[in-house]
Amino acid sequence: MIDLTVVIPTRNRRESLLRTIDSLRMQNTDHDTFEVLAIADGSTDGSRAAVERLASSGAWADRALGCVDQPWQGAAAARNAGLRLARGRVILFLDDDVVAGPDLIADHLRHHDPSVGSTTSDQAGAVVIGRIEPVHRPEVIHRLIRRWWQRHFRLLEQRPPRFMDVFTGNVSVPAEAARAVGGFDESLDREEDVEFGFRLAKAGLRIIYEPQATVTTTNTKAAAGLVQDLRQSGRASVRVHRKHPGALAALPLGGYGETKIRVRLVRGAMLWLSRLPPFRAAVYHVIDYWAARTRPSALDPRIFDLVRAYAFWSGVRSEASQLEWSRYSSAGVPVLCYHSVEARRAATSGPYVVGRGAFRRQMSVIRLMGFTVRPLEEIVVAWNEGRPPAPRTLAITFDDGYRDNLLHAWPVLQRHGYPATLFAVSDLIGGHSVWDAGVGRGPRPLLTATELRDLDRSGFRVQSHGATHVDLRGISARSAADEMERSRDDLEQVLGRPVDLFAYPYGHDDATTQQLAAATGYRAAFATRWGLTTSATPRFGMRRIIVTGTDNLLIFALKVWVGDIPFRHVPDAFSRTISRRKVPSRDRPRADR
Repeated sequence: MIDLTVVIPTRNRRESLLRTIDSLRMQNTDHDTFEVLAIADGSTDGSRAAVERLASSGAWADRALGCVDQPWQGAAAARNAGLRLARGRVILFLDDDVVAGPDLIADHLRHHDPSVGSTTSDQAGAVVIGRIEPVHRPEVIHRLIRRWWQRHFRLLEQRPPRFMDVFTGNVSVPAEAARAVGGFDESLDREEDVEFGFRLAKAGLRIIYEPQATVTTTNTKAAAGLVQDLRQSGRASVRVHRKHPGALAALPLGGYGETKIRVRLVRGAMLWLSRLPPFRAAVYHVIDYWAARTRPSALDPRIFDLVRAYAFWSGVRSEASQLEWSRYSSAGVPVLCYHSVEARRAATSGPYVVGRGAFRRQMSVIRLMGFTVRPLEEIVVAWNEGRPPAPRTLAITFDDGYRDNLLHAWPVLQRHGYPATLFAVSDLIGGHSVWDAGVGRGPRPLLTATELRDLDRSGFRVQSHGATHVDLRGISARSAADEMERSRDDLEQVLGRPVDLFAYPYGHDDATTQQLAAATGYRAAFATRWGLTTSATPRFGMRRIIVTGTDNLLIFALKVWVGDIPFRHVPDAFSRTISRRKVPSRDRPRADR
């Protein structure tokens, strides 16, 4: 009985294909448990004849080996042809330039059949990702690609694998499940494997990483070919998103703004200038020269990241419509976080108190900068559904539920027509902010249940900020879950509607609190940290930018525009430089003092 079929699509790489097949001959598993099937997709180099000669030789006398010719249709069509012809209950997809380790098939099979070395029967029906190890080559581009693959697989040992990790260079899947989801999308010339993985994951298959199932690969492409692959990935990612909007959070498309400001500026300038043919030709000439170098440089990793980003996003721009590109290339959504708004800010007010006049001017700046304020709830729905918000979309939030939000902030918001979200502390509704003891003027009055209900119905939506405003990182997981659940349940009783967003008290979160927020049933949870929020930002670690009472309009505009203050580290860097200077000998402390 054949348990597994190895499917290898190939095109005009006869010698490389034969090396791959020869490595499969040396497998440490029963020969009658697997077959090897190569699909020669438009090959003109005699691949089929070479495989047939090998199959009739003594080395393969007791093994199943075959090759099928078909007109050139692409890698996806070749894999589908193998899927239709396969006799095994499990399909192992390999590339034609890999060399399999001796236990490759056994390592894959044990995750698909409890009777073959597995102790966990619930692993049947999984997608199993094996390890790909590039062979060392001296050129800069190949050394950095090898480093990228190594880092990628180290990450898979630390986090659960996702559909984006389903690379068909070394992946196995139950044949029945692969056929049930329709095989590979033949309209894609790239990313067809991750799109296939998305549908498998959606069908309920678990994705498992098996580091022992290893193949080595020799990438023979020059820099121009590698850059072209990245451009094709960009184009194909747009098509995948059109087909599966829900995949956006994991696709690179969702993370244009998930980089440092200087990287975004350089990348944006290159993309804008690349519309000019002379500049584009010059860029590719420089990339080719850099990639072929063999002498390493400390700048190589940064150049590599920039080249990858430039090639990928230039592919996205060539495929996307103008509307799609404007949304993909948006740096993200600034989610502003306010606390208290007083009629007049005093020196004793505390750092998180904004004066009403300053608040009014800040709302005007938002309009002058061309931003559109949308409800946070609406933006979260768009992110979850894979719809990037329009460029220059902004959200306004308030923490704690101070009564002065009703008296001084809400009238200004109404005048501008801005919606907002208020994260309230449920156990202290109608009470005072006890956490403010010793800060500024101390505890302040909080909104009552009636006031919260009226605000919520008029567009100042109320969400959860915990039950008692305790730092969830400092209490047990059970107590933290109770804080989240009790706050949600109590607020739902007050408001008469579901409460599904959470803001961590003090803006502090960690891996445990994020997991608890997800398990408790919230749709998203927000911390306070620098940066804009994008479709790729983790749903339970989303960013908000604190607006303080000392922010002038320039600082405020920078927070809105880039989610950060680019020069906020300058004083620290200067002070560190001063501290590193040598102390003159006459001022040095003596060891005996």
